Amino acid sequence: MTKKNFPSDTLDKFMLRFPSGMREQIKEESNKNGRSMNAEIVHRLEVSFIADQNSSAASLLHGDALENLLIPTLPASIAGKIAKNNADSGIALASLFVDEINDLINGAVVVGKRKIELDTKKLTCSMPVADAEIFSALKLVEKTFDDAGYLVKINDGNIIISF
Repeated sequence: MTKKNFPSDTLDKFMLRFPSGMREQIKEESNKNGRSMNAEIVHRLEVSFIADQNSSAASLLHGDALENLLIPTLPASIAGKIAKNNADSGIALASLFVDEINDLINGAVVVGKRKIELDTKKLTCSMPVADAEIFSALKLVEKTFDDAGYLVKINDGNIIISF
């Protein structure tokens, strides 16, 4: 039987040593957030990179705001605050879209699907965001998943990812 290749097979792999107890902590958090341990680690790294690259986002990444960003769905109130402080950057929306996409991918893998579609209009309909912010977020998401080896298509505000 021939092994089927997936885009994720070509991603970099990195061995990591955890301090005592950290593996269990990551496992608990990943279960609570509905992610694999790998997705939890990657998500937490991505959040820290966003904070490093954007001082307005960094100022919100303390206390409750940090905890809210680390759950699978970024609350509209937090996304709105970050978006308001970072007009046209799309960072908050990109974070929201990435979290939703990761959840969809995890669910799709469980049932054997290799393609997901996220309707960003449904996600943003109750948020005070401009079209320019949505466009910027879509571009950030497209680049992020494309760089990770996924096949990404943006069609009328929908993000379609094959893996």
